[in-house]
This record gives sequence, C-alpha cells and structure tokens, in this order.
Amino acid sequence: MNDIDTAKNNATRAIMKALRMKYIASPRDAELQKALDYIIYRATHLAMPIQAADDEIDNDFDDDYEDDFDDESYFVEGRALAVLGHSGAGKSTALARILAAKFPDYGKPSCLVVYVTAPAPCTLKTLGRKILHRLGYPLVADRKEHEVWEAVRLHLAKIGTRILIIDEMQNITSNAKSDEVARIRDTLKSLLNSEEHPICLVFAGLPELQYFLEADTQIRRRTRFVEFKSLSESDLGAAKGTVNALAKSAGLTTDFGDHLGQRLIHAALCEFGTLIDMTLEAIEHALKSGANALNSEDYATAFALRTGNTAPANPFATDAWRQIDCSFVLMDDPRERDQPIENSRGAKNTGRRKS
Repeated sequence: MNDIDTAKNNATRAIMKALRMKYIASPRDAELQKALDYIIYRATHLAMPIQAADDEIDNDFDDDYEDDFDDESYFVEGRALAVLGHSGAGKSTALARILAAKFPDYGKPSCLVVYVTAPAPCTLKTLGRKILHRLGYPLVADRKEHEVWEAVRLHLAKIGTRILIIDEMQNITSNAKSDEVARIRDTLKSLLNSEEHPICLVFAGLPELQYFLEADTQIRRRTRFVEFKSLSESDLGAAKGTVNALAKSAGLTTDFGDHLGQRLIHAALCEFGTLIDMTLEAIEHALKSGANALNSEDYATAFALRTGNTAPANPFATDAWRQIDCSFVLMDDPRERDQPIENSRGAKNTGRRKS
C-alpha cells in the first residue's frame, strides 16, 4: 500500500468515525424527550416534603403536567416509562443520547440514573445480580433471591439512584415461567412505591413488553408508553432526509434514482436504526471506491456483505425487490425460502418468518 492509499484509508476512517458519533434525530425524539423530562422531574422530587416541593415546582412544568399528579402520590412513589419498538428501531441510542445530555456522569454508578440490560435468560435473581454489578457491588458468593434484592434496595438507596433503566426487557418474558414473570413484575413495582427509597423505572424492549406491563393494573397505571413505530413508505421524506444528512457529512451527494428510498426502507425491515446502519455501510463503500455520490450500487454491496445474499435476493439489485423477505440471509433466490428447509437437527420448517 502506497502513501496515497494510506492517506485515503485514514481519511475514510476519520469520516466514518465522525459519522458514527453523529446522531440523526427523528420526530419521535420529541415525544421521548417529553416523557423522560417527566420521569426525571418526578425522580428528582421523590420523597420530598409536599410543601417544600410545592415551593420548588416550576410554573411551566406545573402547567404542562397539572393533570398528571395528585397530592397523595406526587412525591411518595415513582413512575415508570416504557419505550417499545422492534429490534433496530433505535430505542437504546435515543435513550442514551438524551440521558447523556441531561447527566454529565451518565454511565457511572454515581449518576442518579443507572442503566442495565436484562440478562438472557432472565430470572429475578439474575436480574438483581446484574443491577448490583452495575451499581459497583458485584456478588462473588451465591445468595438467595431475597438476599440479592435486599442488597439491590440497600445499594440503590446508598448510592442515591433515582432512575433505573432496564433495556431488552423482553428477555424477562421470553423464557421465564409465569410465576417467575409475576415475581419480577411485583418486585419492580415495589421499587416504585418503596417507603425507604422510591425510584422511577424506564423499560425498553420489544412491543410485546406491553403485555407484561398491562397484566398488573397498578404498574400499568403508573407507566407512560412511548412507541417507536416502524417506518412505512409514507415516511419516505424523512428517510431521504436522513440519508442526505449523512451523505452530506461525508462529502457525498445522493442519487435516489430507481426507488432507492423505498428499497432502503424495505431492506431495513422498516426500522429507523437499521436504516441508519445500512446507510453508514453504504457510505463507507462509496468513500473507499472514490465515488462522489451515494447510490444503489453502494447499498447493494453493503447489503451483500451484511447478509451474504446474492443479486436475485438483494433488494438493491433486482426489480422484484418487494418480493424479498429481507430478514433472511445467505439466499441466492428469494423463492428458495418458499420451500421447506431442513435445520441443523433435521427438522423442517417453511422458512417463512412469523408475523
């Protein structure tokens, strides 16, 4: 590799690093921001004397949320927020961006906000151990379930945690038995109304998380829901705007010919976060090839590298792109998944993804 190629590669890496740090906002960010503002305000005023807290209420905040609170519960129990969306919707990234802007020490145990990912498989005990580890108090010896959660409550109060975020919450419901799920739900609910140290909760997960929360009237009443909806072709303008913004930052123009925008939404399985990831991969290919414009060929190459699909099963390389199920990988022909396929254990299935 000569000096020119080295300089070109270094420049591409620098551009891609900057792009991956760039956050592209979408209309749902405003809804999530408002919901988090509500949770943060409530969390930072928990367990305060009613009169003292009333004196500190900002008038603008009071006007915005006057219907949400009552004198009995405003400062004595926490509230919850559920952020729901399919994989690739961008939930975790959006949460992290807003919280990092609000809390300079976000990500550290000293922060009022603590973030954990629900373990898989998840039990009440493994979830408690994960929270303790994140708080900086990992358990070395084995402990009984109730001892683990006694330690969780102790250290949440000791550190001063006011908001607990649990991501990938579907891990709780996907494998756990019904009695285990109920115990997890009851334990989390007890954190909201703890007399010693109430906290607020933020749940993030797949859409089926709503059923976990709906099953308990009390926790449903205390929870706000924000949905990261999947894209459709009616969102084509926003999708193109996102691609244009990223391409412009990389010094590229964008050629949207031959329905590139629609193909991209389809290839990304209609998820905003996946659309951004695929665009970054296409931009990197365009930069490495020395192109001045981002086009379908760049996306076709990026999709092939991502999935292993050849041209007939690549939505950027065929006219029959709407017939391709882009959740499948290693395909030479999209029709092959219409036939039963044999898995590693010899069992057969139709290959069709469940809706």
